[in-house]
Amino acid sequence: MPPSAQVSQRADPKSASAMDSLSNSEKMVIRSTATLVEIIGGQPLDRIKVNLQLPKADRIPLKTLLQGGIRSFYAASATSVIQRCLFYIPAVYFGADLWTHYFKIEDSPVLDGIAASCFASAIVTPGVSCFENLKLQQQINLKENSTLRKTFTSVYSKHGLKGLFPSMSSTFSREAAFALGMCYLSPTFHHYMKENHGIDSVIGAGCLSGITTQLLTQPFDTIKTWQEKTHMSFTRSVQAMVQENGMKFLFNGAVPRVCRGMWTFSCLFYCTNEFSTIYKRSFSPSEDTAAPSVCKREIEMECEAEHRRKKVTSSS
Repeated sequence: MPPSAQVSQRADPKSASAMDSLSNSEKMVIRSTATLVEIIGGQPLDRIKVNLQLPKADRIPLKTLLQGGIRSFYAASATSVIQRCLFYIPAVYFGADLWTHYFKIEDSPVLDGIAASCFASAIVTPGVSCFENLKLQQQINLKENSTLRKTFTSVYSKHGLKGLFPSMSSTFSREAAFALGMCYLSPTFHHYMKENHGIDSVIGAGCLSGITTQLLTQPFDTIKTWQEKTHMSFTRSVQAMVQENGMKFLFNGAVPRVCRGMWTFSCLFYCTNEFSTIYKRSFSPSEDTAAPSVCKREIEMECEAEHRRKKVTSSS
């Protein structure tokens, strides 16, 4: 039986992901809702991380942040909601879906995952670079209490159009790893843990994915933050950071960032599956939604592994 037939056979209502039969608009609503949950838990960690990555002269003392209460830790939350819920996270998933539909590399799952992640990153990088830049300006200028529109106007008047996108290369590197962790590593870790160790833990898979991707891309995230503050090029930012603070500065904010990554991947992996199941139970009661929602990527991985085993058996 060819791989395509195996996939179609396995992708029935009892085993397919709860997301598979939904339209793109329905998927966006579910993924945006999951992202809103992620922001509520992750925004304070991002605030601490960004503060540690800034030049010392521009950092806000932790004592001052604590005195500011919840408001200081959730600064620029409206911008985060607009960015992550309406654009960033849904666009990453959409880019990965587009790649799988039109460009999927059948013979190499690893290469396919990397290529799909880079493709998704290329789609979201310009928007992410702009939004992250504006969010940083709002976070470090708490007293001004600027709206997104005022911040946009201020940055554009000072630095021009190019100044709105100060970190394209570092953002691309960071987002490629983020897309890889969100769309491929999390389901891969979940599949491996379940099949080889009998551990069916979405949270465990998300945490492993978060630790892996955030540690690998921490230097790029620090460079991105520095570029947003100083509007230097990638190379000049690295040189300035190393000269002023040493190589270890590239890993400033690693602890809160890794914690945010663990929360993000676990939350998105869990919530997208659960919310989609709840949605189908509520609005499509005729469909069989009682079965557990299994990630589509895991089904494909099982079919690919079975196909490779059959090829080895037939060749021997």
